[in-house]
Amino acid sequence: FLAHGFIVDDREQTLDGYIHIYPTDYFCPVSFDSSKKNFTPNTISIHWYAASWHPVYGKKGRLYRLVRKKSRIAADYILHIPNRIGRKVLGMERYEHLKKKLKKKNKSAGSDKAL
Repeated sequence: FLAHGFIVDDREQTLDGYIHIYPTDYFCPVSFDSSKKNFTPNTISIHWYAASWHPVYGKKGRLYRLVRKKSRIAADYILHIPNRIGRKVLGMERYEHLKKKLKKKNKSAGSDKAL
């Protein structure tokens, strides 16, 4: 498709004057990964992707990867709450200065343990 001028950006395109590409909201307005719905006046039909041709273990693997990804995102969000609070309270410049000081202190404390 790229050789024919396809641009990857989910918009309606005509390639070589006769290949018509439609955005996802026309035929696939429901995301498989997140189940988010994007119904628009352009929506013609819904592709209810069930992957019925895949073996069951393949579906479970995809579900497992999706759950694991969402769990990592949630854990990352929770883990970085103190950083976000610090940036809001101190401001970016003071926060970065404090962060450098703490890294330097931790680095020197680590070298003392090595002796």
